[in-house]
Amino acid sequence: KGRKLLPVKLFDKMPLSSNLYEQIKLRIFKILGQLSADMSHSVHKINTDDITSWDTVQHLKFYVPSTDIKPAIYFDRFLPRVIHLSLNSPNR
Repeated sequence: KGRKLLPVKLFDKMPLSSNLYEQIKLRIFKILGQLSADMSHSVHKINTDDITSWDTVQHLKFYVPSTDIKPAIYFDRFLPRVIHLSLNSPNR
């Protein structure tokens, strides 16, 4: 009685209006989301030299907290390298 249970909302219930294609797509996303980072090489093989940016507008703005000014840093250029290092670095 003293234990509080946190409500967990699972994605098992599909809305009635979604079609079969959407249900299959969501199931595939769930399966891919459950894979660990070590298995990511099995899912896709991409040559990093062939990757191009689809959008030239920078969206990921971060204001660096400072006492006198608030400079803005855009993470759009750094994010692919950070993700690459986080997935392929031996020391995490």
